[in-house]
Amino acid sequence: MKTTSNTFQERATGAQYRLAIRVGNESALRIRAGMEGIGLANRFILERDAREMQALAAAVMRPELGDAVVDQLRGFGTGREQLILTLTGLLPLRHIPPTPYQGHGDDTLVQVADLTLLGVLGLMSIDPVAYSFENYGRLIRNVVPAAKGALSSHGYDRELPFHSDNEAGWFERAERPVMDPFKGVRAPIPRFLGFVGLRNRDAAGKPVATDVLAVAKVLRQLDESTLRALGRPAFCLRPPESNDTTPLQGVPLLVVDGEQDLLRFSLAEGSVTGLDAEATAAIRNLRQAIAASEGDAEQIVVQPGSILVFDNTRVFHRRTAFEPGELDQARWMRRVYGVLNLGHGRFLDRYHRPFEWD
Repeated sequence: MKTTSNTFQERATGAQYRLAIRVGNESALRIRAGMEGIGLANRFILERDAREMQALAAAVMRPELGDAVVDQLRGFGTGREQLILTLTGLLPLRHIPPTPYQGHGDDTLVQVADLTLLGVLGLMSIDPVAYSFENYGRLIRNVVPAAKGALSSHGYDRELPFHSDNEAGWFERAERPVMDPFKGVRAPIPRFLGFVGLRNRDAAGKPVATDVLAVAKVLRQLDESTLRALGRPAFCLRPPESNDTTPLQGVPLLVVDGEQDLLRFSLAEGSVTGLDAEATAAIRNLRQAIAASEGDAEQIVVQPGSILVFDNTRVFHRRTAFEPGELDQARWMRRVYGVLNLGHGRFLDRYHRPFEWD
């Protein structure tokens, strides 16, 4: 593949990729105490009360972070600025319960961590969302070693290769809604993934990183003809193992939204196929470009209490294989999807489950 001068690459070279914020010790103590106070005063059900949780948590965090940082977070939440946010210095839970290694547990035991994660999204004006076809429609997913051999966030013994989450959907703001022949409007791709760390060590006590690779760095490896081919509606995307939804047919992989280049793709075998020879060749070139760009990926370890948020349409992410050790003390993060506008999706029951798209 030959790198040439083109509009995609010109934008990529000028991109700022990461917003890194560190919270001071005194502020971190006050933030944790504030979240604990919210938890003691309320009985929340995540799937019903996430908006109230966001508002209360954001009100605790706003004065501790300050106006300048809040402005940065609000800019990040537009999807027009940095690709990755790390918020460190926050304190872990006073007591971290055993890892729910079967996939689900009692959410109330980690409510302080959930409030912190939702509060950050609230400051960014990002809406949390769940999907009826993933994670049983629950808003926050436990990223734990729950499924040996699985290519999902519940896997551990196989590498989860570079991918974007729920790629068999449409891009908010950049595309018209895609219709499903059975359901009507298809759910969009989640624009953001947000994580809060609870514990993050393997059997040997070493941290397990999340590798995050900017799409812009991959696009720089591609020539004009491949970029044009990726923009053709000539691809089929099949949902990952963790999703129970239908494939998406006849769409482009690469979509331009103003100054942003959005890409939906997964390296998992068979997840993306071309509908003609040109599209098949473009997939092959894209795979080679990702391999050539691996060294540019950021290895981010989400420490207990820390927050990681990234733009799911402008980065790929992966997790290498690891040995979890004692499962009730194994790696555990809480993950939530975020979108630009909840009104872009279709709801099964907007009154009782106001954050779940069908």
